[in-house]
Amino acid sequence: MHNRSSTAIEMNTQTKCYIVTDLDNTLVGNTIATQEFNQKILNCGDRVGLIYATGRSYESAKQLQTTETLLEPQYWITGVGSEIYQNGILDSSWSEHLKAQWHREKIHTIAAEFPELLPQPNSSQNEFKISFYLHDNNAKEILSQLRDRITTAGFAAQVIYSSNEDLDILPVRCDKGLALRHLMTALKINNANTIVCGDSGNDIGLFKQDTLGIIVNNAQTELLNWYKDRGGDMIYYANNDHAAGILEGLDRLKPGFFTLD
Repeated sequence: MHNRSSTAIEMNTQTKCYIVTDLDNTLVGNTIATQEFNQKILNCGDRVGLIYATGRSYESAKQLQTTETLLEPQYWITGVGSEIYQNGILDSSWSEHLKAQWHREKIHTIAAEFPELLPQPNSSQNEFKISFYLHDNNAKEILSQLRDRITTAGFAAQVIYSSNEDLDILPVRCDKGLALRHLMTALKINNANTIVCGDSGNDIGLFKQDTLGIIVNNAQTELLNWYKDRGGDMIYYANNDHAAGILEGLDRLKPGFFTLD
């Protein structure tokens, strides 16, 4: 059952490289390309490990996995980095790490003062994630005001806006990238052997980890703006959308990646 927890991450010393990918509109979105990606990963055997990093809850991500016929990854980073799962078991050491400086109810009270923020369903909320919908032409100003209100109240939190609608408030120690760094430390894998893939604002944390990166061509404006301002040579902006962009990026960043012995 997924509600079990573990304090340790199991290491697979045979894995030489990890592909870390968002799901919606990154790995998922082009069924033919997704299945091609699946087959190429299967052909790699233990040489490649797979991590999914999604804004979805674990339950929702598992449903998507069934619907889209996705491979089972070695690790799931869900809820925009607020939870990590391995074999259906929650990593409780990560949960303990997130508790510091986190005041969920007080921060939720501040956010509730903004009428433009519409609460997402309970299934999208968890202990370390407060989620709203924000559809407003003044979203940038509202986000700035929200961050200022949280800071002025003496709290620390990450406010992440993606896809022009999803607003997530997380502990200051939490995003997809910081969750990935937790795994990288436990697995003893280095930046050069980690490739992250994404399309939206909640993937920016992944690209901040100084690993190799692939931005698919259908990426959202907020990620593209970040890439233009701060992206480097280690990040490849693909010509193709969705999983086809991932495959293109892997071939460009690591030529012959799927043909290595």
